Amino acid sequence: MKKVILTLSIIIFMLIALIVAHVGCMAIEGPRLDASSKAYVDANVPAIISTWSWSELRKLASSEFRETLNDDQMNLFLPKLKQLGSFQKYDGSTGQSYISLTIKNGKVITAHYTASAIFQNGPAEIHIGLILKNGQWEINSFDVKSPNFLNN
Repeated sequence: MKKVILTLSIIIFMLIALIVAHVGCMAIEGPRLDASSKAYVDANVPAIISTWSWSELRKLASSEFRETLNDDQMNLFLPKLKQLGSFQKYDGSTGQSYISLTIKNGKVITAHYTASAIFQNGPAEIHIGLILKNGQWEINSFDVKSPNFLNN
C-alpha cells in the first residue's frame, strides 16, 4: 500500500511540476509573442491598406489563407474597399497572442488584432488573424469593417 501511495504521490508531483513549468514558460513567452505579433501587424497592415495591395496581402498570407484568396473574391471585395476613399491615417492595433496545445498539431501560436484606420470617407476597423509558423508570423485572416459599408 505504501508503494502505491508513493507512486501516486510522485505522479501527482510530476504533473504539478509540469503545469508550473508550463505556466512559467507562458508568463515569459507570452509578452514576447504579444510584442512581436503587434509589431508585425503595425508594420504590415498600413502597407496593405494604403493601396489595398492584393499582392502584398497574398505575400504575407499563410498557405491556408492563401488557398482561400482568389481573384473572384478580390473583385467582389475591392469595390467595397474603394468606398472608403484614399488612406489617411493608421491609428495602430490592439490584440494579443494565444498559445494552444493540441494533440493533433502540438503547440499552435496565433494572434488576433483589430487595427484602426481613417480613410477619406470615414473610419475602418481591420480584423487580422495571425499564425506563427517556423518562427515567422503570417496573416491567417483579414477582414475590413466600416460604417460606410452599411450605407450600400
